[in-house]
Parts: sequence; structure tokens; C-alpha cells
Amino acid sequence: MANGFGSLYIGQSGLMGAQNALNTTANNLANVNTTGYVRQQVRFADQEYATLKIASSTTNLQQAGLGVSIGDVVHARDIFLDKAFRLETGRESFYSTCYEVTTQVEDLLQELDGEQFANSIKDLYTAIEEMAKEPEDSTKQNLLLQKCELFLSRSASLYSDFKSHQSNLNEQIKDSVDTINKIGNRIYELNVAIQRVESAGVETAMTMRDERDQLIDQLSGLAKIEATEDQFGFVTIELEGAEFVIDRGCMNMNVLYDSDTGFDTPYWPHLSNDDTKTYIEVFNLTYDAKTENNTDIGAVKALLIQRGDHFGTKEDMASLESFSKIESSTMMEVEAELDQMFSKVVNVINDLFCPNMSIDDSKAILDDMGLATTTVMPDEIGNQDSVYQLHGSKSESNSYYIIGVQNGKTQIVATETAQILDEDKCYYGIDHQLPPRELFVRNSVDRYTQVQAGGRTVYVYNAEDVENSNTWYHLGTTRINDELQKQITLMPAYQKDGDVAYDLGAALSNAWASATLTLNPMDKNVTNFENYYNKMINKLATDGNIYFSASETLQATKASLENSRQQVTGVSSDEELTNMVKFQSAYNASSRFMTVISQMTETIVGLI
Repeated sequence: MANGFGSLYIGQSGLMGAQNALNTTANNLANVNTTGYVRQQVRFADQEYATLKIASSTTNLQQAGLGVSIGDVVHARDIFLDKAFRLETGRESFYSTCYEVTTQVEDLLQELDGEQFANSIKDLYTAIEEMAKEPEDSTKQNLLLQKCELFLSRSASLYSDFKSHQSNLNEQIKDSVDTINKIGNRIYELNVAIQRVESAGVETAMTMRDERDQLIDQLSGLAKIEATEDQFGFVTIELEGAEFVIDRGCMNMNVLYDSDTGFDTPYWPHLSNDDTKTYIEVFNLTYDAKTENNTDIGAVKALLIQRGDHFGTKEDMASLESFSKIESSTMMEVEAELDQMFSKVVNVINDLFCPNMSIDDSKAILDDMGLATTTVMPDEIGNQDSVYQLHGSKSESNSYYIIGVQNGKTQIVATETAQILDEDKCYYGIDHQLPPRELFVRNSVDRYTQVQAGGRTVYVYNAEDVENSNTWYHLGTTRINDELQKQITLMPAYQKDGDVAYDLGAALSNAWASATLTLNPMDKNVTNFENYYNKMINKLATDGNIYFSASETLQATKASLENSRQQVTGVSSDEELTNMVKFQSAYNASSRFMTVISQMTETIVGLI
């Protein structure tokens, strides 16, 4: 009787084991297309054995087993494949984000309100060519003025679009920071919930583990992470080398606002000090993004690099040192290139209309005016130089002006940078007045400051001050001359003797076609204005192609790793259907076994 009923228990364990295996298989099949789902695999184990006779030299070990049980339901993952996949996900996100930014900039450059920006450059050159034929013709002058105004407005509009796109990238950075914080907080919540479920050692929190793994995969595309799971099932995460998800919670990041640019920079509040204004930034951008250094990981870092930390200007192109600070940023570089081109166009036209001469070239004029010289220290290292003093006609005192004007004020400057209007070579409008009207004017600084001495007036050029962007001829501070817009015949078109300045038109045409520009300090090939814009487009296209090739290669690597992961974690409908048949057959066998044992037991009881 005992053996009979023991056999029933064995049959029952077979039925229950097969039923649980069927349930697990059915769950796998139901989630065959569920993103992030990890297949569950049943592992059977023997139940306890009852020992009937100990093995000896004459007898074998005799045991009666109590059936089969579910030893474990495996949540199968390969940590090495996961780590490799997340690393390549971060790299692919970095380069695909960089490529997306360059593509958007290309769209802005090629189209502006339905017209290519290149057309405004060609139209301006056409107007210059027409004016070269008849400089005194008011129709040709008006055409040049219109095309200059169109070039200015389109350049300013394009520059504004670039700045707006930088602001858009900044919003994406803020949104990504919020997303990262939300993911980190949710991972910590899942850590706690998983530990609560699995602490008894009976059940595995399958669904919560799947969600947590999927969140870690998502986080790896946003930033560089290191995820480590301890023996209790708790996952800690380092983000960009700093603790992010730890046993005490999630160390959320915040953004630091720059009032000058409106940009936000992610930083670690728990590592920073508000009292001393010491802020530890999340992403270290002091190193170039390189694969060998693992510094080319994460979409947020790519957004920060491509956005940059300021709006690019021509001053960023002044030296290799200044250019090296922006060359990795598509936005700052293209802004600086556009501003440089605009400034070159403006200065070429203005300098031909209103040419200047250096102090060295004007010594005879200044000597004839009876001006004295004095020795000054124009720099900090004590180099002495003799400069002309001009009596300050603008001042109520008897102070002296030194030739050279900066920041709208006359002051001591090095003589080699000081300039005055070259009255013999300049061109005049129909009113023949001095100083001649420049075509492009700065909003806050006049081109010249009048200084009188010895009964004569000289016009001191207000040079651009490197430290004061308001004195630059650049986008945002420059407009078309209001006087010329009101009366076009005031445009310089005549020589000092009153003859038509045919040489002015020729000089404008030659200056436009001459190869005098380089794209940036690293570029050694000079070009003209029209080809300069083409070089801008080509440089941008080259960068975009590099980013595209890198992202495509990484996408293939990422796909290959995902296929390998799916072989471990993915659900195969064919395999699961095979298991379904196998476990159904096992269930049927256990059922028949119990039926036989039941009939046999009933017969034995009946005989008694």
C-alpha cells in the first residue's frame, strides 16, 4: 500500500512539473514579440529519495524517489554580451547624433525660405560686376545696395537659425538629463522591489528584471555607464565615472544655466558646492572624442559637443588656439565660418569705399600739420614708441588725443595698429563730403572720429577691438548705411578730382574674385568669396560623411551583438513549440502513469 500511494505522489509530481513547464512555455510564446522580454527556461530537479537499503559488498543501494520538481526557472542573460552591446549602443548613439546635427545644419545652409543661401552670394557678385561698368549710375548703385542688404539679411537670418538650432539642442540636452534621472530613479525602485521578491529564495522577479535590463540598455545610449549586479540582485551604476545608482538611491544630476548664452550644462549636485560656486560637470569635454580613449560614448555628450558653449564668431578663427576650442563643434564652427565670411565681405567693400592709411604712411601729413610726437609705453613689456599727439578738440580740457581709437574713444594704442582716412585715395559721393559713407556701418561705433589740429581735420579710424564685440563688423552688430538708403547718390563713386571712379568698380570686382580667404587657421589653401562658401559646404559634408560611416559601422556591430544576445535571451517560436509538445507528452505520460497506479490500487483493495 505504501509503495502504491508513493507511486501516486510520484505521478502527481510529474503532472505538476509538466503543467508548470507548459505554463512557462506558453508565457514565452505569448511574449515572443515583447521588447526586452527574456525567455524563461525550466530546470527540473529530483525530489528527496527514501533510502531502503544501504549499499554493501553484496547489495546495491536501494532508494525510492519521491518524483520530480521544478528546480529553477532560469532568467538567462550573458553579462559579457550585455556589456559589449551597451558599449556599442553608446558609441552608435554618439555618432548618429553627430550626424543628425550636421544633416540639420546642411539643410539650413542649402535652404533659406525656399532659396539657397548661395544665391545671395552670387547675386551680390553680379551687382558688383554691374556697378563696375558704370559706378556713377544710380540704378547700378541701388542694385548693389539692395543685394548688399539682401546678403546682410540672409546672413543674419541664417546665423539666427544656427543660434536657434543651438537652443534646440540645448532643450534636447535638458530633456535627456530629465530622462536619465527618471531612468535612474526607476532602476533604484526596481532594485528594491527585486530584492524584496527574491529575498526568500523561492521566486525570481522575472518581469521586474526584464524592465530593469531594458532601462539599463536605454541608459547606455544616453551616456557612458558601468552596471554591476551584486549577489543580492542589486544593480549599481556608474555614469561618466561617477556614482549614479547606489544602495542609498539615485544621485540625480542637474543643469547649470549660463545667462550669457542661455545654455545648460549638466552637473552633479552631490559633488558640487553652491556656496563656493564650485560645480562638477557630468561630462568631461576637455578631451577629444576618441574610441581608443572611450570618450565617444553617449548621445548627451554628442549634443553637448555639437552645441558648443557659445555662439561662434569670427574671433574663433583668429588663431589655431582659438579655433582648436570650437573645431569639434559643428554649430560653433559653421557660425564662425559664416561670420568670418560676412566680416570679410563687409571690410573689403568698406575699405575700398573708405581706404585708410597707417601712421607710418601719414607721417608727412601729420608733420605738415605741426603735430608733436611723444614717447609712450604702448605695451606691458616696456617697448617704447613715438606716437603723434593730436589736440583734443572734443575735450573741454587741454588733454591730448593719441592717434588710434578703440571702444569709441581715442586712447593710446600701438602705432602700427593706428589708421587714418586716406583722403587722396578715397572715393566720394555726389556731395563730395568727407568722410565718405561706408556701405556697412556698425550699430554702436562710427567708422571715424574727427580730430582737429593746426587748422586741419584728420579722420581717425575706429578699429575693431578684440575685447569688445560691439566694435566688430560682424553679424548682429552691422547694418546698411541709413544715409545711402535715403539717398543712393551719396554712395562713393567719384575720385577726388570729380572724375567717375571706374577703378573702384574694377577694384571691387577684383577683390571679390581674388583668392585671399582661408576657411580656418588650419586651412592652407586660399580661395575667393564664392568658393569659400563651397568649402564650407564641402567641409560640413565631409564631417557628416565621417559621422555617417562611423554610425553605420557601429549599427552593424550593435545588430550583430543583439543577434548574439537574442540567441541567449530571445524567444524562438519553433523551439518553444517543440517544448510545448515535449511537456504535453510528459503530462500525458504522468497522467497515464497515475491512471494505471490508481487502477492497480483499486484492484488490490478489491481483492482484500
